[in-house]
Amino acid sequence: MKKGIMLIMMCAATLSGQAQIYGYDQAIELPKADLYDMDMVNAYANALRETAPRRQQFFRFYSDKAMEAGIEKQWELCIYYVDKALETGCHNGDIYYVRGLANEQLGRLKDAKKDYKTGKKMGSEYAANALEELKEKMKRR
Repeated sequence: MKKGIMLIMMCAATLSGQAQIYGYDQAIELPKADLYDMDMVNAYANALRETAPRRQQFFRFYSDKAMEAGIEKQWELCIYYVDKALETGCHNGDIYYVRGLANEQLGRLKDAKKDYKTGKKMGSEYAANALEELKEKMKRR
């Protein structure tokens, strides 16, 4: 019975609107934040808009590096550059095809299939064709 009452009291304290963290002997009140603060949402949208040209420039740079690494059959480096390109927030289906191809060459067929599917969803014909070929290859195994 005492355990049940203690559990209820702990749940009530956890769910109360005032969260406190006790540091040494004084309580610290955590600030309250509105998750849908439109000023913050607008600031984030403006920052994305203002940085778009620079991010696209980095995307092209890393995409080109990934292609060069793929031509040289440096598959790990190719994946690294694709990941860096995707970190810019810019995406297209063909970049997923490139990473899928690198993963396939390294024997990571599940990762390749996932990349090809993503590329196909984003409109890459290369990824769509590679996905079908990979499915056939996986059936034969």
